[in-house]
Amino acid sequence: MMNISQQQAYLFALGYYKLMRKDGTPSIEGIGGPATRQAIYNFQLAHKKRPDGTVLSEDGIWGPATEKALREVIGNNEPPQAALKPVKLPQSTDDYKWVSIDDFKCRCRGRFCNGWPAEPHTKTLDLLEQIGEHFQRRIQPHSGLRCPQWNAHEGGAATSKHMYGMAMDFHLDGVTHQDLYNYCDQLLGDSGGLGIYPWGVHIDDRPIKGRW
Repeated sequence: MMNISQQQAYLFALGYYKLMRKDGTPSIEGIGGPATRQAIYNFQLAHKKRPDGTVLSEDGIWGPATEKALREVIGNNEPPQAALKPVKLPQSTDDYKWVSIDDFKCRCRGRFCNGWPAEPHTKTLDLLEQIGEHFQRRIQPHSGLRCPQWNAHEGGAATSKHMYGMAMDFHLDGVTHQDLYNYCDQLLGDSGGLGIYPWGVHIDDRPIKGRW
């Protein structure tokens, strides 16, 4: 089994491990943390369906199946699966009245990224637009995109949907958080993540239903 330094080095070579030192070199220290877990998760997501028919778990945990897949990817020069590439930004945002792309910008304020570590999912934008249209209120964003470093700073989960443009924390002026939660729950049906907090709600477009 590879040690953590080897994992980081191979994942960096493949473009998944992105934690850098101030001098611009990769921070390969052999110490596992949020950036390493995120890199493992990104690799698992990009190479989820294996040629032998098996499927990698998307849990950010290094195990025999993930190591086997990584060795295969390197040995066969296997590209990421096209079906798992992020959803592209819409060509125009003119159709969105109640939410904008800029609402998603990472709030690390340039400390770790340029504000756009990923692309907001069209599905997430569409969900937020439906919510705004229903209440006739503009989305008031709290947290959209998060780069891995900012996600760790905010105490986000290693597999947080915020890092993939799939989530938004927000509130609506003049709408109670409970009323907002209830409508979002109705809108999502049997899928999507939804949580209620003192500041508003979290919503994401995960395929499996999650409520808290």
